[in-house]
Amino acid sequence: MTVTPASAPAAPRARLAWPDVGRGLSILGVVLLHASTSIPGGTETFIQPLNDVLTPLRLPLFFLISGYFSAKVLRQSLSSLAARRLWFFLVPYVVWASVDIVQSAAASTIAHGADPLTWEAYGDRLTQGVTIYWFFQMLIVCNLWLWATRRLGTVAAFAVTFAPLLLLAQQQMVPDWQFRIMVYVPIFMIGARARQLVAQVARAAANPVVGGGLLVAGVLIELRYRVFRAELAEGAFAEPRVFSAAGWQFVFDRNDLVIGVELVYRLALIPVAVALAVVLSRVPGVSQAVQLLGRNTLVLYIGHPLGMFVFLHLFTLRGVDFAAHLNGWFLLQFLFCAVGCAVAWAASRTPYVQWLLTPPQLVRRQARATSATLRDTTPAATGRG
Repeated sequence: MTVTPASAPAAPRARLAWPDVGRGLSILGVVLLHASTSIPGGTETFIQPLNDVLTPLRLPLFFLISGYFSAKVLRQSLSSLAARRLWFFLVPYVVWASVDIVQSAAASTIAHGADPLTWEAYGDRLTQGVTIYWFFQMLIVCNLWLWATRRLGTVAAFAVTFAPLLLLAQQQMVPDWQFRIMVYVPIFMIGARARQLVAQVARAAANPVVGGGLLVAGVLIELRYRVFRAELAEGAFAEPRVFSAAGWQFVFDRNDLVIGVELVYRLALIPVAVALAVVLSRVPGVSQAVQLLGRNTLVLYIGHPLGMFVFLHLFTLRGVDFAAHLNGWFLLQFLFCAVGCAVAWAASRTPYVQWLLTPPQLVRRQARATSATLRDTTPAATGRG
């Protein structure tokens, strides 16, 4: 008699390191940028060279990885999407954007004698994302767009995603929220719709030759982009250009060119950003530290502005002269950001208070194992789905 041993349970799939590193780079870039630019003259601090490196990578990485872990949206119903994903973006957005809007209005009143905040102005800022917490709102838009195009093939989905660039070409001014949609929704869609391609780039970047080549390409792209910005500053591309096709006439002016170049610039940096995340994920010490940041993006994203708000009212609004000790003030601002993150971290572990960051689930998970699996496939910004 032969006894066949029972099959051992499948080992849990190892968590990928590079997405956490990518998230960590994104949130680190966000915090450093905000901590420096919120101080008058902050772009002259010692941290600016690092800001220059991270600035073109942080948002493409953020939205790419968010899309990369959002492919399941293509299989969800609208009610499931709203309950299992959008809910976790909407609540923290409304709560913390409201805090930001109110304190910003108060600061404007103190500094410039601006009129008190009205409900109409509050509603406009909240709906248009005029807040430091606009990432949450943009993730709602990205997920809704991904769901709305779920029945389209990949090529058709990308076609309708890029179409607004042509439809908005006749506008002289593009509000920030429209610019964000045109630039970041396509990157999010690439992460979700071209997930296998992104994974292939990550695997290829593990090869030192390929990874190094992509990083060199990133340097060249950045240098060319800076030449373009310098040309803009000197008044180039001032004359609009008219193109005709199939009976349609399109007028492209300087503003349209900027939008197009900004999009191409960010798209071109996607493989570079992935390569950087892969390379850093293989550096002992650095990898673990940046992954830790990447696994705590929610508290870091919500928390660091809280420290900035306190710094603003304690020092900036009181007319402190930062010029004499600019680097020291930046370090103090960064410390305030760290304290704000610690407060958010503590709040995230306090019963009921934690709902301000992570609201209670509207739909109870069927099994703890399912919940554990979902935690590894949630959006880059919040760690929740």
